[in-house]
Amino acid sequence: MIPMSVLQKPGPLTEEERAVVQQSPEHGYELLKDSGDEILEMAAAICWHHHEHWDGTGYPRGRRGKGIPVEARIVTICDSFDMMTSDRPYSRALPPELALSEMIRGRGKRFDPELLDLFLADIGELLALRGRFPDLPASGSVVAHDGFHEPERVDEDDAIQ
Repeated sequence: MIPMSVLQKPGPLTEEERAVVQQSPEHGYELLKDSGDEILEMAAAICWHHHEHWDGTGYPRGRRGKGIPVEARIVTICDSFDMMTSDRPYSRALPPELALSEMIRGRGKRFDPELLDLFLADIGELLALRGRFPDLPASGSVVAHDGFHEPERVDEDDAIQ
């Protein structure tokens, strides 16, 4: 498992810390893979693949395109938006418009272009739901940290409106 000191580190990870983080997809997969439960086995596949990128530059195995299960490609999009628009120990939340601009830049690279287009088509509904059900701060909560993909800050002029 990943130590809390790495999960909540307020700065860039060292190479050793990144190596530990890169093991997390396998750990999650191993915990869930033989459950005998259809939902948990789908969760195992998501754990194993949700850090893979559409263009093959992700980890742990460098899978690309439709070689990544669709469920993991969906989670990659949703998790990325949530990560970028939520405060983390290592970065401040971006406004949704800037996060969406970042995601559009990742279309066909990090993200499945067709699934990203579907996500963007319904973004108004998602933002409305987030407004109705905001995150509550939790003491001792665990955050994800992949140590590789800090969102590139963009100028206000580059944001989608």
